[in-house]
Amino acid sequence: MRYFLICALLLALPWMSVAGENVYFLDRDGDGYGVGDVLVKGPDADDRDPRVNTPESMLKSYGSVRAFWAGKGYAPDRILFISPDGSDETGKVDAAERPFASWKKVKTLVQPGDAVVFRTGTYHQQIELKNIVGAVSKPILFMAYPGEKVVFDQCGAGSNAACFSLKGAQSIVVDGFVFDNENNGGDGNAIYLNGNERSGRNPVYDVTIRNVLARNLKSGFRGMVNVHKILIENSVVHDTLSHAVYLGTSDNEQPNSNLQIRDCLFYRAAKKYDGRFCIQHNGLVDGLLIERTMCHSNVTGGGISLVNGARNATIRNNLIFNNAKQGIVLFGYESKSVAGGDFIHNLIINNTLWIGRYDHSGGEKPVQHAGILLNDSTGRMDMLYTNIRNNIIVTQEGSAVAFQQEQALGVSIMKNNIFYGPGADAVVAVGPESYSLPEVEAL
Repeated sequence: MRYFLICALLLALPWMSVAGENVYFLDRDGDGYGVGDVLVKGPDADDRDPRVNTPESMLKSYGSVRAFWAGKGYAPDRILFISPDGSDETGKVDAAERPFASWKKVKTLVQPGDAVVFRTGTYHQQIELKNIVGAVSKPILFMAYPGEKVVFDQCGAGSNAACFSLKGAQSIVVDGFVFDNENNGGDGNAIYLNGNERSGRNPVYDVTIRNVLARNLKSGFRGMVNVHKILIENSVVHDTLSHAVYLGTSDNEQPNSNLQIRDCLFYRAAKKYDGRFCIQHNGLVDGLLIERTMCHSNVTGGGISLVNGARNATIRNNLIFNNAKQGIVLFGYESKSVAGGDFIHNLIINNTLWIGRYDHSGGEKPVQHAGILLNDSTGRMDMLYTNIRNNIIVTQEGSAVAFQQEQALGVSIMKNNIFYGPGADAVVAVGPESYSLPEVEAL
């Protein structure tokens, strides 16, 4: 049954590549190149065209890297190349044969509309982008050269450390890198965003992260306080100590908005910190979208968690399986650092959730958990108008959907869902009670 459900959803997610019942890399065009490090040949120069995957095939097809980028919507005014064997003394703008050696030097030259392009190799440096601002029409591009493997391995230690630190940054694109902090204790983050104006930063705005592989970190992507218009797509995060992606705000006066995560793969998260989810947003957010994304084999946690306030969030077309806890959670809790607020008009649609008896390591940890949990443990956060439709949810002893407060059930919509499992006749729980709903279809 599980293999059938996984394969059925993969028909709608053709860029996912299957190894047995698990997925380890993203490959849109099926040429064996893509984002990942298991069963993949390497990074793909163009994951929409199976004929173009290496730097050589890219140049053969397009003639120049500028012509190639134009087809991807990138049109930089200038290009500043950085290479492990470059020189800050002889480096020259728009000269691939004369690359610079460090971001420290390039930072003094960069301006809106530039592309900072890293050539193949491993970089032992951190990219600090405090209040670095591009423009919506002229973003600053940070890119790996098409088809080349560019690794950053100095991501620091601690929750706010990162290989790429975007504190107050605006109109930035990060495309094509590998972040691996294994040699530094597997701590820090690949990319950290923070727009706390109380600390002298701009709001973080208009940031795109794509085609990124992050591994052996505390979290892959961490965004905190006053973060807006963020897109994370076609990226893989695995083997993290905590969440794969952690977003949030500790300040109700500086909430987050318009955050999108799509077409991503997250697995083996929460290896150290118990109960962390693949994706969590903690604190007020308006307009969060998570779609066409897979979360599997989370060591101690579950799939997607929205905590302490979310409005107009959409969670759709995701596959969540083989984890240790619930598939999707809306949860309110008391916190000294996160004030939080209500959950209003959130949509959970077209997802496939598998809550198995056994987790990825063979333990029975997930068996009692619900597929979807709604719980305000504070008694002060309303959960209004949650729309749960068209989902396939497999559970064992837990309910398919668990409402811990009856008032949340009374103002929610449940339609066209399919529930499967030993407890399918008790599909909705309210506190200690369980109910079947007439509009619920159970296999």
